[in-house]
Amino acid sequence: DVGGKFARAAPADATESRRFLSMRWWLGLAFAAVAGLTALAVVALFSARTENALRAYAEEFAVGNAVAASEALANLGDRDTAAIREETARLAAGRGIDLFVFDASGQLVASAEGPNSGWDRVPDGPAALRLALQKRRHIRPIGDGSSFVIGLRIPAGPAAALVAYSTRPEFQEQLSIIRSVFLRAAVVAFAVGAAFGFLIAGLIAGRLTRLAKAARAIGDGGFGAPTYDAFPDEVGSLATSIEAMRLRLQRLFEELQNERRRLKSLLEGFTEGVLLIGRDFRVEYANGQARSLLGLGTNVGDLSVTEMPLGAGVRDVARELFAAGSPQRLRVDDGDHSFVVSGIPPARDRETAIIAIRDESQRERHERAQRQFATNAAHQLRTPLASIVTAVEMLQTGAKEEVESRDRFLEIIERESQRLSRLTQALLVLARAKASEE
Repeated sequence: DVGGKFARAAPADATESRRFLSMRWWLGLAFAAVAGLTALAVVALFSARTENALRAYAEEFAVGNAVAASEALANLGDRDTAAIREETARLAAGRGIDLFVFDASGQLVASAEGPNSGWDRVPDGPAALRLALQKRRHIRPIGDGSSFVIGLRIPAGPAAALVAYSTRPEFQEQLSIIRSVFLRAAVVAFAVGAAFGFLIAGLIAGRLTRLAKAARAIGDGGFGAPTYDAFPDEVGSLATSIEAMRLRLQRLFEELQNERRRLKSLLEGFTEGVLLIGRDFRVEYANGQARSLLGLGTNVGDLSVTEMPLGAGVRDVARELFAAGSPQRLRVDDGDHSFVVSGIPPARDRETAIIAIRDESQRERHERAQRQFATNAAHQLRTPLASIVTAVEMLQTGAKEEVESRDRFLEIIERESQRLSRLTQALLVLARAKASEE
């Protein structure tokens, strides 16, 4: 097809094969990562706030118990040590803390501690006692905040200072429960975010996949399927642009096809043979006259110029066209025929040269026939003219005075004049026949 040959003006771009990662996967993973990071950030924030709130509550609870115990011991007044010990035991049991009561000299007056604790096991106990005797409050969290050491001044009575050691083991259990709940919430949030992410990514990827298929179809020359995406976003705008491009390309392609058909008709109507030759000297196209002159079949695809008649001459012209880049002309004779091979070099961005072949044999035969005809006609005209001229000269030299001679020369003039008239009529008939009038 001549249109396909002329459309092959520039080589097609080779598509580089690459590993393909679907958008639905990497975009879904991106959504999942964002959801996971967000869930972890929220869990970390709320977990820290909850832990701080629990620690603050535990501290307030411990301080409140210690202050209440201090006030209760102050209300005993000047009662004896036994009453102080009894009240200390009651307060420690009722409030769930370890209490250590000291006099103004720092001597232990009463204590109420658990089986695994004692004054020597209270963290930072001496510092708490010293600050309490100085009428200063001491509050210190121990470890992870589940235990507190509190030192207070007892405002009245024989007891002067109190050191409370509050341990709340349930604090760790509550933190563990909260962390577990937050972790489950984070996992659920991650799963929901990932699911929605993959769903959204799948929808976007599906839309883009349809656009990619439409673009590939347009690239392959398929302009029949419209491209629509009604959702009013960037992808929808892209689909609208692709659809407008498809319509424009379809119109341009139809115009190009019409031009190709016209060009093919024009080339097929040439009286000269036309060949398209590639740089590898392969015949990419030959019109009907070229096939007729060279004796080629209808299918000339990938036929080398060396495999056809006049191959050497055509190859020489093609070689010069690609090498010199200027028009070339060569006369080739094969004995019975004479051909003129001329060519136009390829354009800068083209890979094919155009070669025209014209058979000069018929024209040369016509020229030889015309020359021979003119020679014969001149000879035929020269003979009667010579007879007439001779007869006239004889008459002028005195033959006209002799009746017999005069009549004979006049008869010659009449006969040759009639012969000239017949020759002239014959030439006119030939001229009209050549002009297709007769």
